[in-house]
Amino acid sequence: MIAVPKSELESLLKKAQRKSVDGCLVESCIIEHDGKETLSITSLVKDGVSSVGKFSLKVICEHPQIWPVPSIDNLLKVLKYHGRTVRLTGQREWNSQIQVRSGSKKTTLTASPQALAYPSSPDTLLEWHTKSTKIAEKINLETMSYESAEGPIASAMAFHVDSTDLFEAFRCDGMNGKKTGKYKFVFDENGFHIETGTELKGLTKTTINGYGFGDRRTMYFEGGLEDLTKQIVGDVTLGFVQFRTRKGSAGEWGLIVKIDDDFVFQTSVIE
Repeated sequence: MIAVPKSELESLLKKAQRKSVDGCLVESCIIEHDGKETLSITSLVKDGVSSVGKFSLKVICEHPQIWPVPSIDNLLKVLKYHGRTVRLTGQREWNSQIQVRSGSKKTTLTASPQALAYPSSPDTLLEWHTKSTKIAEKINLETMSYESAEGPIASAMAFHVDSTDLFEAFRCDGMNGKKTGKYKFVFDENGFHIETGTELKGLTKTTINGYGFGDRRTMYFEGGLEDLTKQIVGDVTLGFVQFRTRKGSAGEWGLIVKIDDDFVFQTSVIE
């Protein structure tokens, strides 16, 4: 059993979900406690390649524990009916059930690690978690680098940004009710900018950093970045990793968004 502030658990689950114009990028997950002070979720998005994220919160517990969550949405809907502090318990082998308790209430959800990671997935939730963890381990937050088969690839650019400034830039994608979910990142002699939308509905350019860059660079990212930055407060660190073997194609750039000890790694898309 582990006691968690409900609002913090809800935030953890919502950050892991990362909603986009196409719905939730992560539908299921495994919640894991390291037996010390960290409760975390690590997961790839449904396409299995474009993004991986790790999110955590501090909860003291002396025993490692793990809970499969076949539906993040269902767990969030359960939490809505519980008090400010909830206790998560698992029963049977490998916590095949999740029990959510608060006060005099107890809600039970079926939770098997053999459930599919999402409806059309060939992988079970446990297989998906293992795959996600291996890819997440390639991200080094201390050096803001990516561990490739040929060795670490350092960020070509890295700097601190206020998450609210990022959110305000991304949310302009919804101007006049037309969201694309795609964001254009521009680096030029006038700084770092994010462009959203079209001139038909409103093309908006937001300058994030006024420090000029020598060579103009343009890249495009998706991955529910608006929803992510809506969920976080304070500074984040952005690192841009270039995969030169993919030059001119999708995945040429990798974006590391460092949020304290957590992160999202997102690969670029074509225009």
